[in-house]
Amino acid sequence: QSTQIYGVSLGGAIVKDKLFFFVNGEFDYNLAPSSFYAGYSPLSITAADARIIANRYATLTGYDGGGFSRRNVVKKSGSLVARLDWNINERNNLTLRYNYLNASKDEYANNAALFSFNGSAYALANQTHSVVAELNSRISSAVFNELRIGYNRITDEGKSDRLLPYVQISKLYDTPSDGRNNNIRVCIGTNPYNGMNHLVQNSVSIADNISIYTGDHTITFGTQNEIFTNKVTYIANAFGTYTYNTIADFLVDNSSAYLRNYAVGSPAIRSSMAQFGLYAQDEWQVVQNFKLTYGLRLDIPVVFNSPRENQEFNTSEIAQKYGVRTDAKPRTDILLSPRIGFRWNIAESRTALSVLRGGVGLFTGKIPFVWITNCFSNTGMTQRGYALYNDQTPAFGEEP
Repeated sequence: QSTQIYGVSLGGAIVKDKLFFFVNGEFDYNLAPSSFYAGYSPLSITAADARIIANRYATLTGYDGGGFSRRNVVKKSGSLVARLDWNINERNNLTLRYNYLNASKDEYANNAALFSFNGSAYALANQTHSVVAELNSRISSAVFNELRIGYNRITDEGKSDRLLPYVQISKLYDTPSDGRNNNIRVCIGTNPYNGMNHLVQNSVSIADNISIYTGDHTITFGTQNEIFTNKVTYIANAFGTYTYNTIADFLVDNSSAYLRNYAVGSPAIRSSMAQFGLYAQDEWQVVQNFKLTYGLRLDIPVVFNSPRENQEFNTSEIAQKYGVRTDAKPRTDILLSPRIGFRWNIAESRTALSVLRGGVGLFTGKIPFVWITNCFSNTGMTQRGYALYNDQTPAFGEEP
């Protein structure tokens, strides 16, 4: 096992006392060998049995499953941070920040109950671009303003070596012998949950805060708004998943189950949503050692477009009974979040400070809109599928 980290930073003034830059880059690489592989112990599948399965899969597909010996599991990431600071004048300062991340992690794990060929592993790849502009302004000696505008693009994707049917063998033999571990499930082919798995998220954010200092009070008014667009492509069992009871069944293509899902039209599902926020807060220095903070936040989550209508379901008995529809979307509500808190400096000396803090409120976090996209893809109008069993299953590679 090994870990390597490389980094470099560079910063300085472009224009003295006026314009500055900073750049930082880092690369991390982590490698660890897999713990379970064919023939490593009596608990594992033997190399001979793995070779039989690999040869049969190669006959059917032209690919041997990627091998079955020990493999390395890799995690790696590269990141970049770039920043510009501009002192426009005595009252205004502008900051531009750019963050970039490109990372991937191998998803591969075997154990005494499951053995997957090396080619069934996949890499979870993430790429992030983030740009933020921040303008800080001193309007007067008592009024300050902070404006932030940002853009984020996040791409998550599962990457497989090949896009081929997935095979599961429930147990090796009807009657185990020669010390074989018969209580192990063996899998070969493209992971059924990763062959078609791609997510792109774009978001634009605008926030502005005005702070007013008036004696014992610091009053803040602000707004925070984010608009999201998501493009999701996810279909499980997109290339077919075959289940065989034993190796012998696999050799003669006698499957016990077959699953497949497929897109109706374009497999990509698009959605657009937003969350708008307004807030006000007052920090009141009641007396020298006691501060009271109170405020109110309003959040308004909005779903702009609707999932597709499934007329057959919408007119069904169960839909009528429970009042549900596939094309329904969450209504737009105002979420109120009041809060109040205090800080009391009970006692203070040159060497110690005793502080009591407390507060109560209602708090609403950022809505995880990407979860809602499942409602867009599971209407029955964008993808369909079927499950066939025993004598109904097709021959390998054939579709009903």
